[in-house]
Amino acid sequence: MILLVDDERAVRSAASQMLQELGYQVIVASGGREGLERLAEDAARIDLVLLDLTMPDMDGRATLLGIREAGHGVPVLLTSGYHPGEVAQLLKEPRVVGFLQKPLQLERLASAVHNALRDRGSGARAVTPKAAKA
Repeated sequence: MILLVDDERAVRSAASQMLQELGYQVIVASGGREGLERLAEDAARIDLVLLDLTMPDMDGRATLLGIREAGHGVPVLLTSGYHPGEVAQLLKEPRVVGFLQKPLQLERLASAVHNALRDRGSGARAVTPKAAKA
């Protein structure tokens, strides 16, 4: 299961739909605080967090810190409209497994999520990812 944390309704909707089309189960949260609550409630079922960096209530950096402070070892895939070079330092954080620049594209999302879950070795996927449509 993937926890999708993003404050933008349109992004949550589109990303959730893409992930579901790829065969993943998704839990959505509209901000960092809600994301931490959802993770606390369903930690055993969440295999990956897809985390936006820019959110008003609690930004991605603070949310990432909250995930670590709570002792969750779940991998985190960061998303943002920032250029990848601007988040390079965050990519060195423990359990951060990658970065996706917005707007999210199905093929890149599919590849990044698949790789994150494969590298985790959790066997979390019940289905093989469908081929991304061009």
